[in-house]
This record gives sequence, C-alpha cells and structure tokens, in this order.
Amino acid sequence: MSSLVFQIILLLVSLIVQASGAAPRLARDNCTETCGNVTIPFPFGIGTGCFLDDWYEIVCQQNDTVLNKTGLRVLNISLPTTDLYVDGMIKVSLPVIYSNASCQGKGLGKLVNLSGSSFVFSQRWNIFASVGCDTEAKVTSTESAGMVFTSTGCRSKCARTYTNFSGYSACSGMDGCCQTTLPLNLQAFKVDIIDGGQQGCKYAFLAERSWFSRSNVTDHDTVPVMWEWGIRNNTDYYHELIQRSTSTTDFDCHSSDLPYMRWCHCSGGYGGNPYILGGCQGNIYFFFFFLSEGNI
Repeated sequence: MSSLVFQIILLLVSLIVQASGAAPRLARDNCTETCGNVTIPFPFGIGTGCFLDDWYEIVCQQNDTVLNKTGLRVLNISLPTTDLYVDGMIKVSLPVIYSNASCQGKGLGKLVNLSGSSFVFSQRWNIFASVGCDTEAKVTSTESAGMVFTSTGCRSKCARTYTNFSGYSACSGMDGCCQTTLPLNLQAFKVDIIDGGQQGCKYAFLAERSWFSRSNVTDHDTVPVMWEWGIRNNTDYYHELIQRSTSTTDFDCHSSDLPYMRWCHCSGGYGGNPYILGGCQGNIYFFFFFLSEGNI
C-alpha cells in the first residue's frame, strides 16, 4: 500500500469517526428534541410543524412530557431497532381502575381510546392484572381495529388472610392478585370488576410487565404502560417515505399486524430516525468491511 493511499485512508477514517461522533438529529430541523429527560423523535414533536399529526403532538409542561391528544404523561419514546427486533414503543402513565369511587379516596380511572391512531397496547410488553379477594376482572376491546372484538380476564381468591398486595413477580390467583395477557391489537377497552362479596377495595390495571414484577401497585394511582406505534400507510408523508426507500438502502418500512400501520427502521450500519426523510445516516461498518476484504 502506497504512502499516499495510506494517508487517504487515515483521512477517510478521521472524517467517518468525526461524523459518527455527532449523533443524527431525531427531531425535525428547528424543533425541540427533548422535554425533561424524554427524547422526542419525529413523527412526535413539540410545536407547529414539528409533529406529523395530532396524535403525535407533545406538550412540554414544566418538564413533564404530555401526549396532547390523550392528556397522558409520556415516560419514554423509542424508535424501532433491528438489533433487538423491537418496534417503535412509547411508555405512558395510565390511571389505575378502581371498583368504586370510595377506594381510599381515589376516583375511577379514566379509560383511553386510541382508535383512529397508529398506537396499540402492546400484548408483548404489558399484562392485565386484578387485585382483591374473590374478585373477577375482565378487559374487553371496544375498538376492533379491523379484528374481531375480544375479551380476557382473571379471577383472584385469597387462600389466606388477605393483607396487602406487595409487588408479586407473578400473581397466582390465590394471593389476592391475578394476571393475564392482553387481547391482540387492543386500542380501546372497558374493564368490568365483579365483586365476590369480600370487603375491601378492588382494582384492575394494565401495566408494563417489567415494572409490575418489582413494584407495589398499592402505592400508585398510575402505572406505566407500553404502546407500540408506527405510521399510517394512507398518508401522503408515508408515500414520500416509500418513494425514497426505492432509491436508497439506508432504511426500510414493513407491515404490522394492523392492516393500516407500518413500521420503519434504519438499515444495519445506519443510525438516526427512519421517519425523517434522509434521517438514517452513516455506514461506517461497510467501510471497514471494505478495507478488511483487501479492496485497497
């Protein structure tokens, strides 16, 4: 290898390292990228022109990140990743649902309707649980999202004197707590809590699996819940993305279980935001593979 070629390689490596050191923007140009400790990637955004449509509008209230359409506090937003085969996720804080308004002075939890959006309650990352002796709780989908309406539930008993539910890793149904999986593609639902006669407050909730295994639900009025999100395939912006994807290899979009929703991700070796036109940048891995194969 000549000295000139070697110097060129060093220069190229230096430029690539410098470029890779500057993380690509996840928000649109001239848009706020964070609120508190939450990163806001497009299609979510704060302010006019920064979000794709009303469902993705974020309001930053004294460092609290709020999804404006639902009024729910946002705890985290993540883009899809091919490494772990995880689709886009948004974690929100959802109210616990109580059997009556007198439960320790707490009111009935407000239900959330996601119909018309590209969000669904994740069956993979959430559970439905009920707490209380001799209690049956059932969650029923009220929006089918093109699927059949479904229902699931569980029944809890108390094999011994019931005192307090305190962060069981799994509710057996015999310890004053039961749990089950969610219906698939759940967007809107109702919860029925059937009291078996035992005294005490009964409540039910949807919650993130990992949080549920290590937290005391009785200490919270809200619980973290995971939604999967994507982009609707009937929008002009989605068609712009698809048109671009035919002339580049830096990102790709694929279908989901919902017929109208699509997920996009940056291709291997690229980083950034696939939902921004030109948002996936860099392919340093290919360059070093090119060198390792003796092409220079």
